[in-house]
Amino acid sequence: MKQAIRELRQRGVFRAAGLYIAAMWLILQIADVVFPAFEIPDSSLRYILFVGVSLFPFAMAFSWFYDISSEGIRSEEELRKSELKGGSGYMSGATIVVLVVALGISLYANYEQASLAVPEEPPEIISLLVSDFVNTTGDPIFDGSLEPALAIGVEGAPFISSFPRHQASAIATKISGSDMLNEENSRLVSVREGIRLILIGSISPTDDGYDFALRAVDARDGALVVEAEASADTKLEVLPAVGRLAVQIREGLGDATLQEDPTANETFTAASLEAARFYTIAQTFNHSEKNEQAAEYYEKAVEEDPEFGRAYAGWALSARKLGKLEQSKALWDKTLSLLDTMTERERYRTLGSYYATVTGDQLKAIENYKLLIEKYPADNVGRNNLAVSSFFARMFDEALVQGAELAEQHSNIPAYGANYALYAMYAGKFDIARSEAERVLAIEPGYYLAYLPLAIAELAGGDTAAATAVYERMEEFGILSASIGNMGLADIALLQGDWPAADAILRGGIAVDQENGNQAVATRKMVDLAWALDQQGKRDEALAQINAMPPDTAALSALLPAARLLVSMGELEAATAFAATLNNSLQQDRRAAADLVNALIAQAKGDTIGSIDALTASLERTDTWLGRFELGRAYAIAGYFPEALGELEKSASRIGESSALFLDDVPTFHYSAPLQYWLGLVHQELGMEEAARQNFSSFLSLRAAEDTSATSQDARIRLASIKE
Repeated sequence: MKQAIRELRQRGVFRAAGLYIAAMWLILQIADVVFPAFEIPDSSLRYILFVGVSLFPFAMAFSWFYDISSEGIRSEEELRKSELKGGSGYMSGATIVVLVVALGISLYANYEQASLAVPEEPPEIISLLVSDFVNTTGDPIFDGSLEPALAIGVEGAPFISSFPRHQASAIATKISGSDMLNEENSRLVSVREGIRLILIGSISPTDDGYDFALRAVDARDGALVVEAEASADTKLEVLPAVGRLAVQIREGLGDATLQEDPTANETFTAASLEAARFYTIAQTFNHSEKNEQAAEYYEKAVEEDPEFGRAYAGWALSARKLGKLEQSKALWDKTLSLLDTMTERERYRTLGSYYATVTGDQLKAIENYKLLIEKYPADNVGRNNLAVSSFFARMFDEALVQGAELAEQHSNIPAYGANYALYAMYAGKFDIARSEAERVLAIEPGYYLAYLPLAIAELAGGDTAAATAVYERMEEFGILSASIGNMGLADIALLQGDWPAADAILRGGIAVDQENGNQAVATRKMVDLAWALDQQGKRDEALAQINAMPPDTAALSALLPAARLLVSMGELEAATAFAATLNNSLQQDRRAAADLVNALIAQAKGDTIGSIDALTASLERTDTWLGRFELGRAYAIAGYFPEALGELEKSASRIGESSALFLDDVPTFHYSAPLQYWLGLVHQELGMEEAARQNFSSFLSLRAAEDTSATSQDARIRLASIKE
């Protein structure tokens, strides 16, 4: 081996190998810099490398027999005669020169790339509206079946957001009196909503099929931005042709994912026009909460296309809203088996809906929706659903962030603005809640959901008169709005301890709700009425209201308040039955409520430690405002005042959650009234008299002068005992 190495060194093979590799490196570096300037594809570098590697053995064999020096190419025989083979420095010098040049070019190229490189910014989000296709074929099958296919197709681009057509139709009706999304109405809607582009398409018959034309125009001035054309020989080829139109639009708008990812070219997943048309009709009914009709047309859609996963998902949601839980489960099973037939965006949306509405796993839904908007930043549906799931997971700050972005991007859509105001209310950001609610109501005075955050913001600021005026305005806008407004007025009366006023308001509201068939809200009002009656000393009437609740009442918002009232009245056996009903569930919110009721029962029996343990268990299931407040109160009753102060201060910092305890946008702010009393008691017991004075004064400033409840009387006595 030593002799072989010596021979290779003497023949200059090692020097030749070094020179060859250095030369190849130099060539590749130069090519890497020069080729892009001449638009030579990067694949050419691979060919150069392949050729270089292939020729390497021949170059080494050549160097064995010949030597390249300043005296030219000489054979082995000539070298032996001159004995210069081992002593020539020409090859070594050339190798060093080539290496230095190659290294210099490499460093220069990398330096230039580093200095010129800037973080790649995501493309600007483009909102667009798909207008109604102009159908000159005379065949109604094309009416309403092409537009959703095109919307899904263009949304394959991460930066494109297709404005919901059902919302656009509703806005068009208000503007022009027609829900048709022709070019004129689409322009009006787009300008009003700040939509950037309109897609205007047409389908016309030919001798051997159909021709499609599509224009993307600027909504403001009608200037042409992109246009596309496609054709189909038969109806079976129509939806794929619409997919090709979508691809051309995406290319024209600069969608790089079409080149980077071959799977990015995704289109509508319905297999037939009939299925697409029935699906569109079902969606229209679904958006109007007409679930029976929606379910009918979803079923027709899957009859036309048994592999139409998107339609199964819609049908499953409608069935669930209709109370057909077994059917909904079977439909969801079918939906999940068809996930691989959906586009990527459809899959994310479908799974998020499944986690949020079926399994109730909001954290899983949040994870899914975050992945969706990370990949498709323009997906407003996904962003809105992320906010909603964050809200139900009681992650109000996260919901607020997403809600703010949607409200900013779509400032003229009342739903986004109202949601943002509600998230701010729950998060305790009352200034944001007030300003955003006022902005929404300036756009849409009848949008009743915006009244609640406005009223709560006024109550949080201590202005009950302003809050009363808000709820009175709310009663003017339809049956549901009037019912919630009535609940709000009762909430203020309960907050103030004005039991006769609450009694009268609630009796009137219950009668109207029952007449309108709104038994769910009527039942909640019956529980609040029972509380007002008990505070007036009318115990039997209060029990009668609880017993009059429909036997099939399952709502947490009715069962938990009823159980709390029963405990306070000493009806522990009845309260235990309510707790058992709540505990017979897989939902953590209901089981947490059961723990809370059991804690109150233990407290009523004098078992303060057992009460604290049960409340701790409740909070481990679901960290609710009411559970946190009751734990603070339990610590105070047990004499653990420092612990009580910590829990009550947490409750104070989360006061916004008491606005609507059951996350259903129905006011319950009166639950927060005792908080200041218990803070005052704890501060006084800890010797913090000035803080106690402020707490008792704040509590009593809310209460009516006629309030003779035990809590108010004790607060007056304690306040009087604190020396100035």
